[in-house]
Amino acid sequence: MTGLDLESFLMLLKADLGAWALGALALMATAILVWVSWGSRNAIRKCLALSIAAHAVLLLGGGSVPSVLRALHPQREEEAERHVRVSPVAESAPGDADPRPFAPGGDARRAGPAPIDRLDQPVALAARRLDAPRPEADPSAIPVMPEPPKLEAPALVAATAVAPELPEPPPPEPAPTPVDPAPEPLAAPPEAIAAAGDATLEAPEAPAPAPEVEAPQRNVPLGDARLRSGRPRPRPEASPRVEPAAPRPEPPALALAPPRPAPVEPAAPALADLSSTPRGPITEVPKIYRSRLDADRSARAERSGASRASELAVERALDWLARHQDADGRWDGGTARYADGEVVEGDDDYTVHCPEGQVCFGECAYWEADTGLTALALLTYLGAGHTHKEGRYAKVIARGLTFLIRQQKPDGDLRGVSKTVGMYCHAIATLALCEGYALSLDERLRGPAERAVGFLARSRARDGQSWRYAPGATVGDTSILGWVVMALKSARESGLPIPDQASLERGAATWLDRVSDGDSRGLAKYQPADKVTPTMTAEAWACRQFLGLGGPGPASAEAAAYLLDHESDKGSTNVYYWYYATLAMYQHGGRPWAEWNGRLRDRLVSLQRTSGHMTGSWDPDDSVYGSRGGRIYCTTFAALTLEVYYRYLRLYDRPSLPEHLAEDDDELPDPAPPLEAPAEPRRR
Repeated sequence: MTGLDLESFLMLLKADLGAWALGALALMATAILVWVSWGSRNAIRKCLALSIAAHAVLLLGGGSVPSVLRALHPQREEEAERHVRVSPVAESAPGDADPRPFAPGGDARRAGPAPIDRLDQPVALAARRLDAPRPEADPSAIPVMPEPPKLEAPALVAATAVAPELPEPPPPEPAPTPVDPAPEPLAAPPEAIAAAGDATLEAPEAPAPAPEVEAPQRNVPLGDARLRSGRPRPRPEASPRVEPAAPRPEPPALALAPPRPAPVEPAAPALADLSSTPRGPITEVPKIYRSRLDADRSARAERSGASRASELAVERALDWLARHQDADGRWDGGTARYADGEVVEGDDDYTVHCPEGQVCFGECAYWEADTGLTALALLTYLGAGHTHKEGRYAKVIARGLTFLIRQQKPDGDLRGVSKTVGMYCHAIATLALCEGYALSLDERLRGPAERAVGFLARSRARDGQSWRYAPGATVGDTSILGWVVMALKSARESGLPIPDQASLERGAATWLDRVSDGDSRGLAKYQPADKVTPTMTAEAWACRQFLGLGGPGPASAEAAAYLLDHESDKGSTNVYYWYYATLAMYQHGGRPWAEWNGRLRDRLVSLQRTSGHMTGSWDPDDSVYGSRGGRIYCTTFAALTLEVYYRYLRLYDRPSLPEHLAEDDDELPDPAPPLEAPAEPRRR
């Protein structure tokens, strides 16, 4: 089309008639508004009228502006849009003119569509695409790959390798027999952890001409930093070797916290072969222990305040302990655990001896304190007059003593793997070895007992007065001091040498003076800055008695009155407190002892289990010590408390009595004669 482009005009003609009417009405209103306001002197009014008129014009003509602009400024032909209109035409017959739709040279002459532009078959409406046939490739265009050379298959039985041309070619060798690859090395168990700082844990393993068998090490105690950081690390896997792997040796019996097999009846322990050997005359036993071995022990115990029920309770406790001893001689209070609480695989505790459905409860929180719990159990048997030489529990005691001896280090250390309560374990185990030696006069116990006493003497706190959880601590405490004083007393009575004995006793007396309190200095504390407690008062009083400083006097009277006012400590039941309070009260004697014994004895007996598999044991008490110590701990302390009537002779000429009660002496048990300390250590 040439000349004026009427396309914009035609687009305006297509508008709706209503829109034209509305536009005309708006234009008329605008003209009237302008005409009315033009003569106004108000400039704002004129501006408002002009603004409204301009907006109306833009609104009406805005839709056609683009078309008008295209009409005024037409695009170049090559940039103009091409509008194609498709019209159906009839198919031309074969032989017609050029079938192309457009003739060359830009001729606009139309022609019929080519046959290829039309489908011969109708297409289904659901069809999404047409599957065009793949054109056949020209075979001549495909490159021909050279045929690979044929390889002959090797013989299955014995193929002969073709040797290179050598002066003397080797004879043909049969095909090698397939060798199974060496098995992958197993990860090291927990007990195979190397010592701290071992460089072999980080360095790669160098190839060796022959496989080396590495002896497994002992398990790492809880206090070790490697266990506290997480699970044990396995050793790096070695590269597989062609040689068959050497058989892995069975790990030796471990003494720390090893996984143990199911208990079996072992062969006779090292000390049990002396059970047929006579102990010797009772007069050779230190006097402080002779009451345990008296033939009329039960009658003497009843005169001192025992009852048939209390004696039967002791026998039931000894039977329960014997039924829960491990084959290696220990009493295992708890299952070994890592710092995160995970159980060490393969380890167990005393409950492995319980029948199904009757498992005892009350695990010891200090699973590594096997030497301490074993020593407490041994003290319970020794307190009742049993030894590894004679009696129905001779083998039980022999196994327990053998376990302690095997755990002892060359320097005398009996802490085992315990870090938290290590010095408790050592002091109690030292007391057990000293008493075992004193009652049996077995020279094979003398050496271990002397080494244990020597280690105890070297382990004082740096203040030179008391002991703490670890050797050489800054300051000690009263709780461990009680066991140390008892062990030193037993060693002195047994004739064992005590290094620097005078200094040890002087330092202990100084500590007891520092922690004493009360009007008469008869009360005591755990450490000088702490508060007075019944448990520490009872233990400090017993220490003064066994050091020869706690005889009759105002301090003893004050301590006795304070204990009578406190039937328990840190709970309604506390066997640790009852043990030391009963021991101190028995040594004190008199009316305070009679009143204390009347309150506690029957109550303690009533708390013992008397039916089922747990018969003879005591449940963990209500105190924090009972819940941490467990069933073995509470059973031993309860039984030791009920053995007080014959466990030690009284240390003074007569019980401590106020003067106004002196006339009632006939109602009290006869005092034992005073003890004499041996002039020099005896060796056998």
